[in-house]
Amino acid sequence: MSVKPKSFLLLLSGLVFVLLALLVIFSDFSDINPFKKFERLSGQKVVTTNSETKVTEGKTDPEKVFINITSPLDKSVVKSASLLVKGETVANAEVFVNDKETKADKNGNFSLYLTLDEGENTLTVIMNDSLGNYIEKEITVTLESF
Repeated sequence: MSVKPKSFLLLLSGLVFVLLALLVIFSDFSDINPFKKFERLSGQKVVTTNSETKVTEGKTDPEKVFINITSPLDKSVVKSASLLVKGETVANAEVFVNDKETKADKNGNFSLYLTLDEGENTLTVIMNDSLGNYIEKEITVTLESF
């Protein structure tokens, strides 16, 4: 019995496909960091926790780059749709909360008002400073106005 080259190549490529599919199915991808490729290319440091992603320039100490949301607290329940978001970060940094922008003062304090929707609202707070450092943090606030 002879095997034709085309049939052999099809069989071989099918086996490779099955092996790759099994590898994907049984692999643990929890450690994948989407910034890793960027980190290697730029020399930036990337730290990711459950609620925060921090990207710092190689020359910047990651501990000096921070964002702290002082109000509201994560998983808060509020009665009013108008919400004051307050926090502290690096002095003079740009701060974005969902689609709204503000700037931290010379002491690093920031605040802005948002309008919440009824139910659970995810607030994404992003900080960019003049050195290219970046932090993204998420909290959840629930509006129960009824």
